[in-house]
Amino acid sequence: MSQFNHLNDIPDKIMECSKCGKKFSISISDGSMWGGHDSEAIQCPWCGANNGKEYGGDMIMVFTSRLK
Repeated sequence: MSQFNHLNDIPDKIMECSKCGKKFSISISDGSMWGGHDSEAIQCPWCGANNGKEYGGDMIMVFTSRLK
C-alpha cells in the first residue's frame, strides 16, 4: 500500500470503556479513496462492549489495544 493510502489515518487515541471503565487505545486506518462510506464498531478489548462507531471511507479498519 502506498503512503497516499494512509493520508486519512487518524492518530491513536485513548478511550475508556463505557461498560467496564478500563482504558484502551484505538487506532484507525482509513486507506480508501473518497466516495465510499462505511463504519466500523469500536469494541473494548477487555470486555467486548460496543463503544460507538467510527465513520470513514469504504475500507476503514479499527484496531484496539489493551492498556495496563
